[in-house]
Amino acid sequence: MSIKPTESLTKIPELTGIDLAVAQPIIDAFMPHYMAAMELAEKAKAINVTDPTDCTGIKAARVARLELRKPRLEAEEVHKREKNVYLRMGKAIDGIRNRIKGICEPEETRLQAMEDIAERMESERLAKLGAERFNELSQFTLNIPPAGELGRWPKPQYDNYLAGAKAEKARVEKEEADRKAREEAEQMEREMAEAEAASERERLAKIADDDRKARQKAEAAAAEAKRKAAAELAKQRAEAEKAAAAQRAEAARIEAEHQAQLRAERAAAEAAARKEREAREKAEAEARKLREAEEAKRKAEADAARKAAAAPDKEKLMQLASDIRTFAQTRNISMSTNEAAQAVGMVIASLGRLAKSVEDAAEDM
Repeated sequence: MSIKPTESLTKIPELTGIDLAVAQPIIDAFMPHYMAAMELAEKAKAINVTDPTDCTGIKAARVARLELRKPRLEAEEVHKREKNVYLRMGKAIDGIRNRIKGICEPEETRLQAMEDIAERMESERLAKLGAERFNELSQFTLNIPPAGELGRWPKPQYDNYLAGAKAEKARVEKEEADRKAREEAEQMEREMAEAEAASERERLAKIADDDRKARQKAEAAAAEAKRKAAAELAKQRAEAEKAAAAQRAEAARIEAEHQAQLRAERAAAEAAARKEREAREKAEAEARKLREAEEAKRKAEADAARKAAAAPDKEKLMQLASDIRTFAQTRNISMSTNEAAQAVGMVIASLGRLAKSVEDAAEDM
């Protein structure tokens, strides 16, 4: 939470609704650490380090951080001490309340049972009566009110409901007997009808079988005549196919001889063209090698001239890289803390990387 330097601790939202007399000891306990933290935080805002080689700024940042750490840790100790007091007070309040409840509640429960004895006994009687009536009604019907409701019914109301249930059961049983008698009569009628239908099906099946046999005999005769005609036709087709095959074989032989002659002529022409192409490609390759050799020679001469011109600058850059490495290696800076030692290590590592970059630039010249 952000708190302005001039803001009083009594105005922060966390203390809203707390009596000032209760809150004042808390404010007094935290106020020195609060004021120290605000003063140090305001002072630290002036520190801003953006360069890893800014050793003075890095050292100032560390000093300011350690100074800010002190009021924070002291405030943590105050927080722990003050909160433990109120936690113990809350537990004490809960314990006293629970002792009073432990005294009162068991006796209240016992006295309440004495007050309700008549009502409880009547409830037990009605529950027992309801269960007995429920069991009796379950022998005659499934449509039974809850046992608790049955126990509260007057006897005439229950007797009337029981008589109705018995009459309804007798009616249902009579209807069931009548239904079974009807079903048995209907079953006998169905069996007689099925026997008659089976006899009729057997008669019709015999007629159909006779018709099928006559039809099969006629179809066999027709199939035999058709087979003979097909055999004759097949014989004629075979003879015609044999003559046609002989004609196709002769035509294929003539065509094969013609195609062989064409392939021989085409192969000779392709061999001549291939020989001419190979000679042309060989001449082009030799010319390309000559051009590449001349180009490589010109490039080597140009590189040699460029390096000869850049030699003084290269030597200067290599000397600069050597000076940077010597500076980094001869700086034996002793620090009293790990944080400071790590900061010095980072700076020396940065100088090593800088020297390597200068050497790489010199090599590229």
